[in-house]
Amino acid sequence: MTEQSSPGKRVFPPLYVPTGDVDTDRLAFFHVLQRLKTQKRTGWINRNIPNPESIADHMYRMAILAMCTSDASLDIPKRVLHCLL
Repeated sequence: MTEQSSPGKRVFPPLYVPTGDVDTDRLAFFHVLQRLKTQKRTGWINRNIPNPESIADHMYRMAILAMCTSDASLDIPKRVLHCLL
């Protein structure tokens, strides 16, 4: 989870540097995913919106909306993946 150190300034965890070990890197990726639940959306924070949604909240809602579309011309699985990635 990020902390706000001063108004308008957000502190993010350092970027992950791959080790080359598949298992270690996969586990680190899962830890990044876990942080999406607590990472609030920057635009909401910057605009002082109360109770900002997390990145995971947004991704989940967008994926559900993509699954519920009635537009037959869209590749629904591809759109859901776009929402999640």
